[in-house]
Amino acid sequence: MSEAKTVPDPKDVLRDLIIREELVKPNRRVFIIDKTKIREAISRILKTYGETSAYLSSVAGVDKIEQGIMELNYFISILPRTEVIVLRVQLPRANPVIDSILDIYPGAFNFECETYDLLGIQFNGNKFLKRGFFVPEDVVKKGVYPLRKDAKW
Repeated sequence: MSEAKTVPDPKDVLRDLIIREELVKPNRRVFIIDKTKIREAISRILKTYGETSAYLSSVAGVDKIEQGIMELNYFISILPRTEVIVLRVQLPRANPVIDSILDIYPGAFNFECETYDLLGIQFNGNKFLKRGFFVPEDVVKKGVYPLRKDAKW
């Protein structure tokens, strides 16, 4: 009888990168990591679980104006564990910049372009970022990032 291969826990894979862990609901762990470590974290996830078993399902930006930060939440489905984890980074609201993961996860294209267009978060290394990707031209002309809590129409 063969032994089933154990699938590593993401917490063990990312242990030295995790600043804090939160549990938002059963089977949904959030790992807060430093923004300078997002590429390393994503690379480790892909190396550990493989390109066909670790699926970037979404990148969601959140404007936390009262705290002076923007959050980015990278939702990753780890199929062999039937688990979705979230890698969360915080960026200063006054200068929301992070390195792109587009070259690591080509599927991040839409997520990064949408987040830039709606929140103004800059993804260094993504040469496809432009205004008007998702928002109408009149919004672009006003210089408004519509999902920012202080956006004026």
